[in-house]
Amino acid sequence: MSNNFVTQRIDITGWNAVVKELRKIKGGTYKEILNAECAEILSQTANRKSTKVADKNKIVGRHRPVNTFFLGYSGKKEAYTMKQGQAGVTKQTTYYLHHKLPNAVWNYIDARTKKHTQEKFGNYGLNKGQFYLMSKLINLPKPKKGFPQEAERFLSLRKSRIAGNVFAHTRGKNDKKYTIEVESKLSKVISYAGGAKNFKSVMKGRVRKFEQALAKGVLQDIKKRTRAYPLIFG
Repeated sequence: MSNNFVTQRIDITGWNAVVKELRKIKGGTYKEILNAECAEILSQTANRKSTKVADKNKIVGRHRPVNTFFLGYSGKKEAYTMKQGQAGVTKQTTYYLHHKLPNAVWNYIDARTKKHTQEKFGNYGLNKGQFYLMSKLINLPKPKKGFPQEAERFLSLRKSRIAGNVFAHTRGKNDKKYTIEVESKLSKVISYAGGAKNFKSVMKGRVRKFEQALAKGVLQDIKKRTRAYPLIFG
């Protein structure tokens, strides 16, 4: 795993206000509300279509030589540029993969692309799985929709791949000093990601949803309140 990562800064002022208001409506502890909201945010981020699961067909197509089959999928990569010294090439050359190539060149390309493709297959579900792992690390309540099957499968098979790069901690007691911290260092590792961006978007969306519900008086309706915040009002 690469140690390079992107820091995604999130303004949580609006979300903190939501948590405070939910506590006023519900009663109970600040910790209860915070845990419930965090569980929903992690679940919604993992379940977003834009929090991508690697599409196996696209991965093979992007990395493997054209018309070369790999685990039932056909490659679509049409050219490969080799630098001087790679497989005995004397100068940088772009090879078009529709053509017959020298065996040394072809074997080099095949080995490099096969290894890259296998890693992507092994990471199938990783981007969704990191949010499921965060939830498990701090034992959050099970969200209404749960986590996608790909996330659960990834953790059951390959948790060790991300265990040292995904973190979640709680600090403080059952008062306003209680905090939840989540961190992922996988941004540069996952080429099909978007996780940090989607996490931020989900948080903003829940603030916007709460503000609209408050303005319309929806939160006075117990059924609608329970549907929007199942872990808090269920």
